[in-house]
Amino acid sequence: MNNFSGTLPASIGKLTGLSDLRLQVNLFSGVLPLEMNNLTQLKTLHLSGNQLTGHLPQDICLGGLLVNLTVASNHFSGPISKTLRNCTNLVRLRLDWNNFRSNISEDLGVYPDLDYVDLSYNNLYGEVSSSWGQCKNMTSLKISGNNWIENP
Repeated sequence: MNNFSGTLPASIGKLTGLSDLRLQVNLFSGVLPLEMNNLTQLKTLHLSGNQLTGHLPQDICLGGLLVNLTVASNHFSGPISKTLRNCTNLVRLRLDWNNFRSNISEDLGVYPDLDYVDLSYNNLYGEVSSSWGQCKNMTSLKISGNNWIENP
């Protein structure tokens, strides 16, 4: 833990060649700058253990290269669907301990290379889609601690 704090600067979007961004276990707060959509070469984004809020940028996977998306233990909210639409190469997905509200059967697509998924402790509802059976490499699926509320 470094105890870096404050919001992430918009200038982070100027690091367009960045492939690995790890800012976990700090005191960053606020929303992610839209300029993060410019990081089209990202393969790893690790922001866990901060105090980040709002939605994940809709085009966080615009480059389609993201393999590891780990944003656990923050205060992110909203639906998951549009956020992950271009993340077809995901292997590791950790969205646990946030406030995401999504229908797990409709809002999460098929990511054939997924190995590890943790969606625990959010506000998810619905049923696990049979299409997840296409994730032949999956070794861990964690969805406990959700409210499993009915479709609002």
